[in-house]
Amino acid sequence: MAASATRDFNSIHHNPDFARAAGAPTAYANNTFLQGMWEKTARSFIGPAGTIRALRKFTMRSFNTVDDVVTVRGEVLDKWHDTDAGVALIRMWSENGRGVSVGPGELEVTLPLRGGAR
Repeated sequence: MAASATRDFNSIHHNPDFARAAGAPTAYANNTFLQGMWEKTARSFIGPAGTIRALRKFTMRSFNTVDDVVTVRGEVLDKWHDTDAGVALIRMWSENGRGVSVGPGELEVTLPLRGGAR
């Protein structure tokens, strides 16, 4: 399904034998899937009305393979007001059983202001 949605039909992402022949331990998650995990995590903080302004330092350090449990974590580094929105800088990373697999990186996000606060 992910390959159809992203049009990333590279066999390294869905064929374990092909991935091993290319030097990977087995099939592994692609960049778009992992970025989607970061967005899902950020959305739990910013909600559907928030926006993602920037993604920085998204670096894949190791494979996230079939059967890995991958957890995305984050912490707010800074926050400020900008025009009609609140803005936050979030440090994010992904972990699997072998440690940090993606990041750490940063998301700059907007959040609607509550009650017209400025």
